Amino acid sequence: MRDIIDEVTYGWEAPEGLLPEITRQAYCDLFDPGSEVARIVMHDLVHRCKWMDETEHYDAIEDAKNHALRGLILAIKRQLNTPRIEELGE
Repeated sequence: MRDIIDEVTYGWEAPEGLLPEITRQAYCDLFDPGSEVARIVMHDLVHRCKWMDETEHYDAIEDAKNHALRGLILAIKRQLNTPRIEELGE
């Protein structure tokens, strides 16, 4: 059985017209703050990505890895806080 990562990597084609608004809405639906499941998943992601850990290490590779992981959470946060695309033009 394939997981979601394998599915989108090897066997799924995005619908035509996959617009930024569709992506933004998908993030908002997936990470609904009222959903206990969404909170559990986001808690795990934040913990794994060391979102709140601002510790500088003496290892440049470790610092780069942590910076990249925090960037992932920041990208999700941006998607969740982006206003609806139609609203930007108004």
